[in-house]
Amino acid sequence: MLKKLKPPKEQDDMAAMDRSAPTIRITIIDTETTGISRQDQVIEVGLIQLEVSSITGQILQRLNQYSGLREPSCPMHPAAEQTHGISMKQLRGQRLNEDLIVEMIQQSERLIAHNAGFDRSMLKRTLPHAARGPWLCSVRGIRWRQKGFASARLDYLLEVHGIQRPRSHRAFDDAEALGKLLAHDDPATGRPYLCELLESRPLSGGSQTKAKTPMSESPLLIELKKRLDAASSTPEPPIH
Repeated sequence: MLKKLKPPKEQDDMAAMDRSAPTIRITIIDTETTGISRQDQVIEVGLIQLEVSSITGQILQRLNQYSGLREPSCPMHPAAEQTHGISMKQLRGQRLNEDLIVEMIQQSERLIAHNAGFDRSMLKRTLPHAARGPWLCSVRGIRWRQKGFASARLDYLLEVHGIQRPRSHRAFDDAEALGKLLAHDDPATGRPYLCELLESRPLSGGSQTKAKTPMSESPLLIELKKRLDAASSTPEPPIH
């Protein structure tokens, strides 16, 4: 039985906030891909740019956002399509607004993703600029298990905190849900989870695909493994 936590207090009067405190600009990023191998590519990107207090971790305002699809030049793994529900037909002729994505990334002092090592490495294949700048991983940068949570998986954390998404495993919806999770107060400290994340160390090796967060923690990889295990008795035809 999951114990759901109370949602954070709503800030109805933005004008009442203390705007004199130092702030930073962050961008929450999520991607969906054709699979998880080195040959796979990004097919969807979701970004939400926020102004937050660098002291309290409080989200002050949304500055920008973007959601876009991209037609890949490689095949889609069937298990990946089953996970995010995006078909090659939907992607036909789709292109990302790369200028806007790069602009949002370059404007941000922190880039945040749940399993940032995976998202950074995948996004870098399409946009090399995405690997630049400090990336924070909300899987490793917050001590979820020490706080009593059974897992650091996004699906589980959202359920425990009573956060719902229009669609799971869609880039923008996942990025927005992660923002809500990070704005939630930590019951142990009374501070937003984002505050702890901002105090964590960024991923090392800005130009490398290898990161602290292991691929085994990738939400897409977890879902793919489940589906592949379920289908192990019926081998799939090779992808041409």
